[in-house]
Amino acid sequence: MLEHQFSVKPELGPFGDNSYLVLLAGFLMMWTTMFFWFSQVIKENNEGLNNNMLNNSYYYGMAWFIFSEVMFFFAFFLALGYIRMFAVPWLGGEGEKGIANMLWPGFEAHWPLMITPDQAVFPGPARKCLLVPPILMVG
Repeated sequence: MLEHQFSVKPELGPFGDNSYLVLLAGFLMMWTTMFFWFSQVIKENNEGLNNNMLNNSYYYGMAWFIFSEVMFFFAFFLALGYIRMFAVPWLGGEGEKGIANMLWPGFEAHWPLMITPDQAVFPGPARKCLLVPPILMVG
């Protein structure tokens, strides 16, 4: 069950039957880091070292973290836009960088879900299933 939940399959990695040990080692490193980090923060607070300079370091650290996340999503959506605007048309043979002749015959370049699937062939979820994800998130 643990192997199925975390996708740790022996045939997927170079670790063979011991791939669960890599997962456990990762969890151990994460828990060790969290333990020493939080113990240091608690020690600083108990010793009265939480001065203005330390508070500023926490503030700037969080600001840089938020900035890095914003830049990550900007880069992600920029890459998505690049694929949408340039790569797919090039695969279809448009422009001077078109490579449609290198792909299989009959290739049609279109953005995957810009054409609505036939509802008779691909039915959507039943109406009663719409509440399952929010219930799982709250519960």
